[in-house]
Amino acid sequence: MTDAIQLADSQELGKLLRAAREGKGLSRPQLAARVNLHRERLLQIEQGYVQRKGDPIRRPTLLAREKLIALCNALQVPPDTTDRILTLSGYAPMDRRRIVYLDELPPDAAEEFSKLFEEARRRP
Repeated sequence: MTDAIQLADSQELGKLLRAAREGKGLSRPQLAARVNLHRERLLQIEQGYVQRKGDPIRRPTLLAREKLIALCNALQVPPDTTDRILTLSGYAPMDRRRIVYLDELPPDAAEEFSKLFEEARRRP
């Protein structure tokens, strides 16, 4: 995560999460319980800032990548929204690559891939 997350990004992230939560008909305490987060902390995340008592400065809300992913999963947000939330927090988007095994491919594709693999193995 970048140290320089901007307040505007943090607030946009909060708006996205709040809209998703409200769209699912969940209260803040319900969502907080699902992801093991204090409801006051969730309020800070949705507001997009933390303001300490006596401090006039609003600071961006920071959250671990794993906790953001847990929130997105609990809210069942689409992959592009999850990626946007992660990016706004200074994290890389999700890696959605998956391993494909030869026996999952159609027979002609598996045979072609096997040939290419064998050719590549024989090259110095």
